[in-house]
Amino acid sequence: MLIGDIFIITLLIYTSAGVGSGLGLFIIVTIASGSIMIRGRFSTFLAAVATIAIIYSELYLTLLLENAPNQFIQTGILGIILFSTSLYIQTLTDRIYKEAILAEKQASDIVDLEKLNNEIIQRMRTGVLVVDSEHKILTMNSRARSSLSLYLGREIDSQEAQPINLPSVLEQELSLWKINPHRQPQPIVIPNSNKQVQLNFAFLDPNTDSNIIIFLEDNRQIVQRVRQMKLASLGRLTASIAHEVRNPLGAISHASQLLKESENVVEEDQRMISIILDHCDRVNMIIEDVLDASRHNDTSPSKISLNEWLPRFVENYRSTHELCDDVD
Repeated sequence: MLIGDIFIITLLIYTSAGVGSGLGLFIIVTIASGSIMIRGRFSTFLAAVATIAIIYSELYLTLLLENAPNQFIQTGILGIILFSTSLYIQTLTDRIYKEAILAEKQASDIVDLEKLNNEIIQRMRTGVLVVDSEHKILTMNSRARSSLSLYLGREIDSQEAQPINLPSVLEQELSLWKINPHRQPQPIVIPNSNKQVQLNFAFLDPNTDSNIIIFLEDNRQIVQRVRQMKLASLGRLTASIAHEVRNPLGAISHASQLLKESENVVEEDQRMISIILDHCDRVNMIIEDVLDASRHNDTSPSKISLNEWLPRFVENYRSTHELCDDVD
């Protein structure tokens, strides 16, 4: 089709006494259109065909007419313009095409990122819901839907068309927060359950009276995390105390060993020294257990010889439990 247009325009130029008629500008439009519609070398081929057709037309006019005007310079300039137009439009089209591919890829990445964010929000353990300025719920994740279902006493369908009104307790806390954003809301109790929910509020756009995000966090999880932190601190404190107790315990055990080896100690005192040493060993074992527990080392099974381990265990048990001598 484009080649046909070129030959028709060339025929019009021929019948109008050559390129001097100005009809050659229509070929520029045809070449530009072809370069936009067809990417690659074919647009350059169209420019070559158009240039050859114009040169042939001028040459035929020169041979046919006796006083034909010499328009070969204009013809050559028009051919250069045709090639320049083709190359420029090709470069511009390639750039636009690459930008379009990049924009399409970015749009696809944005859609994938939106799906990922929505999936993360839906799987969060913290309830998240968005309300408008009239305190109507616009959207929420699955955890917030579960909490509100318990509060309202009915299941909330995620496909409900009508916006849900915010429960009165949440609406009251939200109104108080709007008056004083630095106020820490009190936990609320979900009816028909033992769940306590800690509320937190935030504007989507702090500079305007925009929609508000409400976070519903299970208060039991917060208490559990605080309890775990306290237990961790207590474990570190216990390990520190056990480490400090080990030093005087070592001194007591060493002094008792020296007394036991002395020749001036009577037999009755030897028994007392043995009891001191046994209890020092017992306290040292307790310290070792406390330090091992504070290190959080992974337990690993190991094989032991029961015939060797069991007599030592019974002997140690008897020495530390005076009223349990009947262990067999």
